[in-house]
Amino acid sequence: MTPGELLRSAFRGITANKLRSALTLLGVMIGVAAVILLLAVGNGSSTQIRDLITQLGTNTLTVRAGSGFGFGGQSGASSDSTKKLTLQVADRLAASRLGHVDAVVPQVDTSLTVASSASEDSTSLIGTTPQYFTVTTNRIGSGAPSPTPT
Repeated sequence: MTPGELLRSAFRGITANKLRSALTLLGVMIGVAAVILLLAVGNGSSTQIRDLITQLGTNTLTVRAGSGFGFGGQSGASSDSTKKLTLQVADRLAASRLGHVDAVVPQVDTSLTVASSASEDSTSLIGTTPQYFTVTTNRIGSGAPSPTPT
């Protein structure tokens, strides 16, 4: 058979079974649209999750004083003063120019409840340095960071 005869035979088959041809065409169109939609949703979700993880500060390392890993306190020669991270320690770490460390930001945080005769509210307080805002995505609700003491 020549290519022309093949095309005529195919065209006759399509026109002889119009409903079957229309349903087949509709099925193929729905399938292609579903694949395109799933790829678009998958790529959009992936981008959104990547952006959210980036906002969390994936390049931030937090060091906390304490016994670590949820275990109880240590006994023996360990004194309470060896478990404290002080401003002097933070200053020494910042001055030591550690590899890829851009900033050393000390932080003290606590939660407390503020009560009046009409209401009771919980709040969190963070004590830190102005460099805190260069390593986090947090913003001040009101006011401004105080200048760095000299």
